[in-house]
Amino acid sequence: YIYKNVTNNTNNWVGVKVNGYYPNPDAIGARVRVVADGMSQIREVSGGSGFGSQNMLPLHFGLAHATIIDSLIITFPVAHIPPLVYENLTPNQYYELPNIVIDIACTNVISPISLSDCESSIYPAVQIKNVGNVPAQNFRVSCDLCNGPSRTQIDSLSIGYLGVDDSLIVEFCSFVPPQCGRFYRIEGITKLIGDRHPHNDTAGAYFYSGYSHDLRCGPILSPEPETLILPIIPQVVISNQGVTTETGFPVGCNILLGDSLVSTQQLIYHSYLPPFSSDTVIFPQFQPVVSGIYDISLATLLADDRNRSNDSASILINVDLGSCSYVLGDVNNNGIRNAMDVVYAVNYFKGRSIPPYHCLCQHFGEIYVAGDVNGSCSFEGLDVTCMVNYYKGFAGMSPCPYCPPIEGIIILSHPNDNNKPSIQISK
Repeated sequence: YIYKNVTNNTNNWVGVKVNGYYPNPDAIGARVRVVADGMSQIREVSGGSGFGSQNMLPLHFGLAHATIIDSLIITFPVAHIPPLVYENLTPNQYYELPNIVIDIACTNVISPISLSDCESSIYPAVQIKNVGNVPAQNFRVSCDLCNGPSRTQIDSLSIGYLGVDDSLIVEFCSFVPPQCGRFYRIEGITKLIGDRHPHNDTAGAYFYSGYSHDLRCGPILSPEPETLILPIIPQVVISNQGVTTETGFPVGCNILLGDSLVSTQQLIYHSYLPPFSSDTVIFPQFQPVVSGIYDISLATLLADDRNRSNDSASILINVDLGSCSYVLGDVNNNGIRNAMDVVYAVNYFKGRSIPPYHCLCQHFGEIYVAGDVNGSCSFEGLDVTCMVNYYKGFAGMSPCPYCPPIEGIIILSHPNDNNKPSIQISK
């Protein structure tokens, strides 16, 4: 059976929920005295009065026709807490007294900072504050290291007392991060029984645990094997994955053909490269002189680098310079180069006989390679000017780099230059 009280009772009443202090937050044993219309009533907060019994913690007082509560006095079962007196309260309401706010907040992470040397010990520290309205006693503050979904407790300390509005910096034992080159999250957590606001119990901060010095070389931007353009201009991205701003370090480029070193260059990076930043290093151009597979290796050469595994990057490129067989400047293709080739070239541009020899040139198609003496990969009037200046002793000659003679790149100095050989052949 279910029974319902349908009595129409117009008498006044008051309800009281007593909040206690640590370590008795439910105020068991506290006595409440209500005085109204000259009549006094006393109730005691009790969790139960016998085996298997349980009492409601809020206390209820009937006030008959009293329209004002003269006084409400709460006496706690401990001597160091004085009685609390509330006067002139309105009936027919529930009161939660006293208005105790137990609240310890972890406000921020003091240490570690955003960048930390992974090979050195880290000393975590957090700041806590009592933002409640009563002193806090005998609570704990812990420190956790979070790595993705995993969490490891670094330390846990007991705090004996923290007054209202007081702050405290809590320093934990040191630790070394399990891995270098990773982001971690450090968290401080307060744990207090009866804390009313758990949302502010935790404060966290991310930090990067990296090597003190760690430069990365790569990726290589140029050359690109699929779209090779000559001459080769090596370009590589360098990035700072350490925790120290770097400057004044060398970057090197070695080019090998088989086992032979055909080019070596070294540049000094004079700009500042902060952590997590990158830049592009561009080396002087390199012109292959023979066909073959070239190994282009680039590297950062920082002396203090603590991680050598990412210092270098390399790429293999296949250079096909073709198989054109001609003498540079021999426009009439008679096997020698002389002033008659200038006459032949002039007549060609006047509409007479075309040059006898042409060659398929990479990226440019068929061109009259012997007449291209300025390296533009085309035969035009400027080449005639270049030939004239060559024979006057004012200029040299150079072939198209994409289709040099079969024996290699030929660079001709002008005939009157006694300090240089008239022909240089690189095989």
